[in-house]
Amino acid sequence: MVNTITTELLKFKRNLGWIMIIIFPIVVVFTVGLAISPDVHNVPIALQGEQKLMNTLEDALDENQFAIVHPSDLEEAFRRGYVRVAVTGKNDSGVLHFLVQLDASEQSIKQQSKFSLEATIRSVFFQYPLEIEFIEKFGGRSTFAYFAPGVLALAIFMGGLFGASETILMEREQGTLDHVITSPTSPTRFIIEKIFAYVITMGVGSALTAILILVLGTDIPDPLTSIILILISQLAFVSLGVMVSALVPNSQVVGEVNAVIMFPMMFFSGTFFSLYMMDPLIQDFSILNPLTHLNEAWRTLLLKHGALNDVIFPILILLVYSIVFTIIGISLMWRLTRGMQE
Repeated sequence: MVNTITTELLKFKRNLGWIMIIIFPIVVVFTVGLAISPDVHNVPIALQGEQKLMNTLEDALDENQFAIVHPSDLEEAFRRGYVRVAVTGKNDSGVLHFLVQLDASEQSIKQQSKFSLEATIRSVFFQYPLEIEFIEKFGGRSTFAYFAPGVLALAIFMGGLFGASETILMEREQGTLDHVITSPTSPTRFIIEKIFAYVITMGVGSALTAILILVLGTDIPDPLTSIILILISQLAFVSLGVMVSALVPNSQVVGEVNAVIMFPMMFFSGTFFSLYMMDPLIQDFSILNPLTHLNEAWRTLLLKHGALNDVIFPILILLVYSIVFTIIGISLMWRLTRGMQE
């Protein structure tokens, strides 16, 4: 019995897959626990109108819940996600008029912000007659439409990561890379061709997914911008999959490794739960997550009538990740093929 236990423990020590099986539920609990909160934090709010009213309201706002921003173009800031709430106020012969605009593309923060702002305005200006009007921007769609950007972003992410990593590992185990090493073809050229072949293949799949999502109830986005976004994001995540395939020992492990990578990126990107429902520290780190920028870009295109200039920042961020992941992926695969050759 002791020998059996010792043998199994030694297998566990050598088997990365078993380690990942133990780590995976820890990662899931950790990410879900941090991703779900009953409150919102740092919702960007713009205050416009009579200075005295806005100063009074600003002093009364919950600083943990709202972050004051001063956009030069309010409509553009709403489309790009820099502003989620805007309050305009004026005093008309003793009657205070407040117009509250809410970004309805994120339902969770819309409801909480609406309730909190109405309560704050009524408590601060209780001695005045009040008129409060709420306008939901980018609203009036089916429930599915609000999840569509995250679903599409996740489909692109998972297709690139899982598709590239598992296919390349399969080729490693089937001996395809051995043929490449013994052929006149440069390993670097082979890896680059592989990456772009996966980008095209997965890109077609993403385009079909996007068409299905459109049929199910979202606006038709700008076609050229959508194609650019799909190709650049696929390049980033396919290259990430190539990196994984070069680092893990076999195909039995790659699924667990991909899952451990996927869950933090998925939950800390606003795919299913708004980033504003998470701890401010998580919000700060989310800017490093490429899936965060892909989510925001699709939300702008599908729900906010955005064009290329509205998503240029997330596209540039994804382009940087594409370049970095491609260089690292090529370097790791080149080192792997050279090691196999020796």
